[in-house]
Amino acid sequence: MHKWFGRLRALVPASLAARGAVLIVLTVAAVGGPAYAAHRLLTRQAQARRCYEAEAFVAAALAEYLQRAPIAVAGQQEWLKTADGLSDRVRWAGLFGWDGQGFEFRRRTALPREQILAQIDFAATIAQSKPLVVDGAPSDRLELLTFPQPDAGVTLAVVLDRQDAPPATAASRLLGLAGLGLAGLLAAVAWFQFAVQRPIRRVSRTLANVQEGLTRATLDGLPPSELTQLVEAVEATRQEMRKWRVEAAYLRHSVEVEVDARTRKAARAAQRAEQAADTDALTQLGNRRALERELPRLFAAHQQTRAELSLVMIDLDGFKRLNDLLGHTTGDALLSFLGSLVRSITRRGVDLGIRYGGDEFVLLLPGTTSAQACDVAHRLGKLFAQRARTIEGVDPPPSLSAGVAAVREHHAGCWEELLRMADEAMYWAKRQRRGVATIREARVADGATR
Repeated sequence: MHKWFGRLRALVPASLAARGAVLIVLTVAAVGGPAYAAHRLLTRQAQARRCYEAEAFVAAALAEYLQRAPIAVAGQQEWLKTADGLSDRVRWAGLFGWDGQGFEFRRRTALPREQILAQIDFAATIAQSKPLVVDGAPSDRLELLTFPQPDAGVTLAVVLDRQDAPPATAASRLLGLAGLGLAGLLAAVAWFQFAVQRPIRRVSRTLANVQEGLTRATLDGLPPSELTQLVEAVEATRQEMRKWRVEAAYLRHSVEVEVDARTRKAARAAQRAEQAADTDALTQLGNRRALERELPRLFAAHQQTRAELSLVMIDLDGFKRLNDLLGHTTGDALLSFLGSLVRSITRRGVDLGIRYGGDEFVLLLPGTTSAQACDVAHRLGKLFAQRARTIEGVDPPPSLSAGVAAVREHHAGCWEELLRMADEAMYWAKRQRRGVATIREARVADGATR
């Protein structure tokens, strides 16, 4: 075995270029040879098919001739002369009427005429093709072609002998050619593995051994002294690469740290800017911009979940009089105090307090019924009244009026309607000095008054 392996190695060219040329020759032979043979086989098949189609065309030409020269004009002798030009592929041909009367003008088969006539459909009006039944079974070779001529009252019948190669034989030949091509490709792959890829892998393995400091590494039996310069060059390159890797890692880490710090700083600045844009500076509550963004979102979410959402509209009674008597500084302090009250009685992260404008405030209370929202408004009014009573120089002291509307309970169709209903309830409570009222209370009272 070792002897044969040595002979095989002796046949391998020394250069990679020559080995690549052998690989190309093997690949071309494995693909081109079977492909050419398959082309020749398919070409012969196509030629045989064209010959068969030509015979069918001849039979159709006979039918065309009959249409132009009916049997009353063209006699039997004329048909016999026409049959002399047919090839041996036409085994039998005849011209018969619907009653079975007629004549044969070509016979190259021992089949009785009656057996052929029995398979002709004289009632058909279009040309037909079917295998001829012989000994009770359809023939694999003989085919019966019929060309009815309704105007002449006759049918032209032709029996053809199909001498094409059987499809199974052609398929088996193609399969054999494919197997031959596959074997050639396998040979090319084996040559690539043995003559090209294997030596390159051995060189790569040797270089890896040298890089790891294995001074006894060899290449195809070469002594270590032959690799001295290669070992020194690889070692110097390895040391230089290690140095650059350390520096690159340090630089990458420094850049990542700096980028991360700047990113966090920019994110915090953007968050602070966003919060400042949505926050009222005096009361530290949300402003109208925040309301116009959050109210549609909360309304749509509660419409999908079919949960309740209540809105409280609040207005300060007597605030303008307070500003006129004590100045805007006292008024601003009172507004700031009301903002702190709103933040203290609302749920952090759930409810939302808004300074709607001037001395008007809005509370958004998700998952809260109108009765619960009224309780919140009453508690806020009582706490505010305690602080307002301590203000000297204003009589009566400022107070709160609040209107409440709920999405599901009061059938708000959109968030704008919810806001309008709370505003309507608030003005009704202000006029009636009720403190807190729902939109239902306001509308029922107005209806009873009317």
